[in-house]
Amino acid sequence: MQEVDSSLQKKKQVPVLPIVHNSGDCWPAPRFLKFPGKINLTIGAPVENIESSAEAAKEMEEWARQKLELIKLKN
Repeated sequence: MQEVDSSLQKKKQVPVLPIVHNSGDCWPAPRFLKFPGKINLTIGAPVENIESSAEAAKEMEEWARQKLELIKLKN
């Protein structure tokens, strides 16, 4: 999972849009070989006014893990 960088959100006052996908199932790193399959994408609600980047990262990571688990259950 990528870390959340809240500095851009704080400087520009733009919301962070959390996104989760399972493309790694069809194109596992670091391989060039791709496999057929269905890629699911989940887009979360915009997150605004991030006060603590550590707290925001923890909350978004938990959200992402839950959504990724749901994606895996669908497949």
